[in-house]
Amino acid sequence: MSELKSGYYFDFLCPKGHKNYSMQMIEFFSSISRLSVYTQKTYYDDVFKESIDVEFIEYSDYDYEKKSLKVRYNNIKLIHKCAKMIKKNKKNFNIVASFDTISLFFGSLFFSKKQNVFLIHHNNVDHLNNFFKRMMFKFYKRKFKHIVIEEFIKERLSEVAKINKQNIYCINHPMKINGENDYLVSEKITCSGLSNSNDEIFIQHIYEQENKKQLLKYYNIYVIFKSSSKLTDIDNIKFINGFISENEYNEYRKNSKFCILCYPKNFLYRTSGVLINTFAQRKIVLGSNNPIFNYYSKKYPSICKIINNYDELIISIKKSNELNDNEINNEFNDFINEHSKEKIMMQIKTMLYGGDENEFNLE
Repeated sequence: MSELKSGYYFDFLCPKGHKNYSMQMIEFFSSISRLSVYTQKTYYDDVFKESIDVEFIEYSDYDYEKKSLKVRYNNIKLIHKCAKMIKKNKKNFNIVASFDTISLFFGSLFFSKKQNVFLIHHNNVDHLNNFFKRMMFKFYKRKFKHIVIEEFIKERLSEVAKINKQNIYCINHPMKINGENDYLVSEKITCSGLSNSNDEIFIQHIYEQENKKQLLKYYNIYVIFKSSSKLTDIDNIKFINGFISENEYNEYRKNSKFCILCYPKNFLYRTSGVLINTFAQRKIVLGSNNPIFNYYSKKYPSICKIINNYDELIISIKKSNELNDNEINNEFNDFINEHSKEKIMMQIKTMLYGGDENEFNLE
């Protein structure tokens, strides 16, 4: 590999839910480049890794959490400040970990195409379904290169925004594995649905159908949902409202054989750390009928099932219990390899240094 390149890692939004993802990406980028991270003060304090060799440049003059025109104005000021740093220091590459489509419309005036700025897309591709946001994005799309987290998102971004695929790079979402699957086999089948993005309409449907049919009870299936509704527990469905500690979350997940991810209809061309880590912990996923689960169910049909309703939930669980363990484990292994540190490092090296993924030696 040629001489190490230098780069900035910016985050225009600093979402609380992205800390672990960003820290992993910083770790990967910094291992093959000289990286400087420009970030909100204390943002990474609870996830920082001492082993990472990186320069942190902190600021404390911006509040991300409140939603108002003033916040958007301040966000544009932050983008302007970052653009001036890029122009002054002329590093080889510049990563933007998250961005607001509208704010960047105005902030893009401070950038030029030659500055080699990469935008990481999280839910931004879904925002392009809005006509006005799509027009804003198209105004500045050519000034930047683009990073997506899965191939199906790359296809969508290219299609809807008319971007050349050569300017879109796929870097798979890293895993945060808490350990191998230590589910204890028992006669009771446990399914956890603990995402903060759960579709409350779907949960209500499951609750009503179980009250009528009681098939979960009949097949000894126990379901745990995180829900903002005021539904009360019944024999085989437990509801959790409000905050769950990481230890509680891990305990529920550890004791589950299946994970229900009933994302709402507007959760389309994006993925989530919850989903990635569910596969990494070798839990079979029962997901909503949307692009993300359609993609995974075709690629990994034994470990990802589409469920539209109560009856399909029951059928999917029964059929999955009849599958061959080797077939299931092979698909989990394939997924883990695709989202491993080694695979992601290859993707980053290809993006920064060119060439084919397979030509690099990680030693």
